[in-house]
Amino acid sequence: MASLDKVGHAELAQRVLEYFRRNTRAMDSADGVARFWVGEHVGAVERCLVDLHEQGLLDRHTIGGSDFYSLREVSAQVAEQRLDPEDGHLSALTSLIRTIEDLRPETRERSTRVAETAALIAEALQVPAPRIQLLKRAAALHGAWRLLGSSTNGSGREREADGGSAFLATERMLAPIAALHDVREIILRASDWCEAGRGLLEVSREDIPVESRILAVSEEFVRGTADGANARTTRGVIKRIRARSGGGHDSIVVNVLCRLVEEGAVR
Repeated sequence: MASLDKVGHAELAQRVLEYFRRNTRAMDSADGVARFWVGEHVGAVERCLVDLHEQGLLDRHTIGGSDFYSLREVSAQVAEQRLDPEDGHLSALTSLIRTIEDLRPETRERSTRVAETAALIAEALQVPAPRIQLLKRAAALHGAWRLLGSSTNGSGREREADGGSAFLATERMLAPIAALHDVREIILRASDWCEAGRGLLEVSREDIPVESRILAVSEEFVRGTADGANARTTRGVIKRIRARSGGGHDSIVVNVLCRLVEEGAVR
């Protein structure tokens, strides 16, 4: 493979730096950045990482004989503020979900798109800002349940059983982080609207957080448009979601999503 010229090297270095700026607590190797984030030859990425380290933009950590890099300004922030261990647990979990999603074209950026869509709907519904932040965090972590539940190729009954197992596994995964109590509720109640409507649960729809209703609608829309949000695909997905309005989904949330799609605000 031909080496990059100066312009190409500079452009790749900028892409590598943007990755660390978007994922401010990431610590990654040249191989990880090359394979999962920028899609370039590992040697070229490694040269960029070395240059960014020499420029004082990245910190280098040698662990087990391998070099890992992180954003320098965040390293200083961590040292000064002594971030809570829960933040590290949360950051690692979010990064793991995004890495697994990026392995398959149909799931790439799904959690990010769900978070963006959910935030737009919540803002339109005038949900308080602190609750929107909880919703965005729930959307980012919601992928854990979906990824765990998609791990089986068995029969319908086996998949249903695995779905229950994924539910419990997600709960166990999030439970150690006390600060995520409200986030866990949003995630785990996101499927309750339909069941409450059938009277199968001892809960009324009014008891289901609006953030959970938003998350459920956002997830279905993003999942349906995973292959690309062309007009035909989007119309089909919206039609299916409308058909479930009032039964499978909160009709108010569905109406807001449809308006945002018509305005071109949702990708």
